[in-house]
Amino acid sequence: MGERVGGRLIERYTKGKPRFQEKLEIIKFICKEFWTETFRKQCDNLRTNRRGVFVLQDLNFRLLANMSSTADIDAKEAA
Repeated sequence: MGERVGGRLIERYTKGKPRFQEKLEIIKFICKEFWTETFRKQCDNLRTNRRGVFVLQDLNFRLLANMSSTADIDAKEAA
């Protein structure tokens, strides 16, 4: 999406809400509210290494769904 668009969406969705105090609050907001509002579904998985690195996983990410994978290219070449 881009940093500018994402920043504007976050500002819009958090307008009128109290300021987040911890990283975990921010991540929960992104996973539950922001992701649902933006992509019409919750993210599939959230992982952390417990050292401040969070990974959100969406197994059916709409914006990348139409892109080909290496397997698709190999299948087309074999045909």
